[in-house]
Parts: sequence; C-alpha cells; structure tokens
Amino acid sequence: MVLESLIPALESQNTGKKLPPHVKSIIADKIQQVKLIDATPIGINIRSTVATYTGVHDELRKIYAKTEDAKLYGYKAGDFSYNTGKLRCQTCDGTGEISLDVQFLPDVDIPCPDCKGSRYSKAARKILHTAKNGKKYSLPDLMSMSVDEILKISDDLKVVKQKLKVLHELGLGYLTLGEETPGLSGGRIIATGTPRDIKNNSNSLTGKFI
Repeated sequence: MVLESLIPALESQNTGKKLPPHVKSIIADKIQQVKLIDATPIGINIRSTVATYTGVHDELRKIYAKTEDAKLYGYKAGDFSYNTGKLRCQTCDGTGEISLDVQFLPDVDIPCPDCKGSRYSKAARKILHTAKNGKKYSLPDLMSMSVDEILKISDDLKVVKQKLKVLHELGLGYLTLGEETPGLSGGRIIATGTPRDIKNNSNSLTGKFI
C-alpha cells in the first residue's frame, strides 16, 4: 500500500500531477518532500566509506583546509580527498589496501603497509585541527574513530555533529568513519544514507519511508 499508493500519491500532490487511478484523494499539505529509503545496493566500490556516504567527509575536508597547517603548506579542500587528493597514500592510491599476488591462488588483499589502512600519506597527519577539548586531531585520526567518539569532540563542528548524531540515534554510533560501506549489512546501509539526505536549512516537512 505504501509503495503503490501512498508514496505515488504524495509525489503527485507535490508535483501537481494527477493522482494514480486507484487513489481517490489525499490530504497531506504539510509534506513537501517524499523520500523512500530502501535496501537498493549502493555498489561494491571500496572507496565508499561511512564518511563519504553520509556527506561528512566533504565537510571535514573543508574544515581541515581552513586550518593554519593547511594554509602553511598550501593545501585546499580537494587535497584532503583520499581518492584524488595530494594527501592520499601513494602506495595504495587511497584504497587503504594492496593486493598480494599469490601463485595458484586468488589475490589476497591486506592493509597497506605504509598508511596502515588509513588511506592517507604521512603528510596528512601533520595537518591538525584543534577540537573544543583542546586536543589536536588529523583527518586520518578522525577517520579511524567511531561516530560516538567524534560526537564527544565535535561541538564546534555543527554540520558534522548534526549528521553523526543521526547515526548515533539509529544505534550506529559504533561505526568508524573510515569503514567501507560495501562491508555493511543492508539494514545499516539504509540507515547510513539517512544523514546524507538531511537538508540543514530546509523548513519543509519531509516524509521518509523505510
């Protein structure tokens, strides 16, 4: 009923189109957006992590680009991308893993010996952000921490804290930002996509169906 009637009807109401033939009427004026969060696979890209999938990584890259250390070395937000940035590990090309060619057997993936799976070069650890607790953290440090751990030190990171708080409330505070999304179960993938869909300055009411 939800997939075949309610959601199509709400979408029709919001776009001004005709209601589905089997729906006589619907009154939900306050719902201006409709989002269906299902178990659709997000692919097997090992470069996708909890941080990138939720949109937190983009915010963190901007934050680290504004630090004094980044300005000193001339780094921009794009340099903090572990996919294409200057600060990605050159040995594993930012994947955090390398493949070993084992004769007569399938290749074996192991953590990168240089970055230890962090995906970043040693230079990235020199760029530090000072948290409200007075301690300094690099972006690789944060990527290795859990959602709950970062929430305790992110009072000055409004957007980051807002997105991570959603994961915490969904019971996913134990996930680390650097955890690969292909390794997550279907249910956890659904949940991690929720913060990504949040619009920080939106005054409209969004109907979400899981």
